[in-house]
Amino acid sequence: MADSTPLGQLAAQMMEMIDREFGPEAALGEFAIVVEIREAQQGVTNVRVGGSDARGWIQSGLLTEGIEAVREAVRMPPED
Repeated sequence: MADSTPLGQLAAQMMEMIDREFGPEAALGEFAIVVEIREAQQGVTNVRVGGSDARGWIQSGLLTEGIEAVREAVRMPPED
């Protein structure tokens, strides 16, 4: 099995950021995970997507919003 440590660390960082930004009373809604899988033997990269809600339109909406959030973050100068 692949080492899931980086995924767990990222999830923990996100939870800490959410707690700081929205407070401990904020409740999580739906969530999605996108993972790149590298197959070293074959030199192939795959992508897998999963979400807390299996409905395609929910996952699609979350991913679309995520893309927009990344694009907006790239356009904005970093905060000091």
